[in-house]
Amino acid sequence: MTDLHSLRVYRPPDKEKLFFGTMDKVFRENRDIHKQIDEARERVLSILSAPEFDEAAYQLETAKLDELRGLTMKRFADATRELAKQFNQEERKALAEDLRRPPPVSREGEPPPKTGPPPH
Repeated sequence: MTDLHSLRVYRPPDKEKLFFGTMDKVFRENRDIHKQIDEARERVLSILSAPEFDEAAYQLETAKLDELRGLTMKRFADATRELAKQFNQEERKALAEDLRRPPPVSREGEPPPKTGPPPH
């Protein structure tokens, strides 16, 4: 069986730190929006379960929910674009792989410890 981590393209430590720091920053910046998303979702669910369905209120709240979700995705896309501008093609390949299956990010924005030498 192939270890998925062994398939990952190597990225120099400074770029690895930049990646994890950037992703951690985006997650922290989006934390407040995720709270708003949770609140908007609860309002949508309340509207759905009310004795009388208020279509206008439902449309308004789902539009707010879509806007909030879009904002989180925009922040993520903007951060990814900024990283890509600083990475060469091999590093962007690693970035693409990381985005397919995001690695865990510590609270300090540091990557998880490596478990061996980088592949060549």
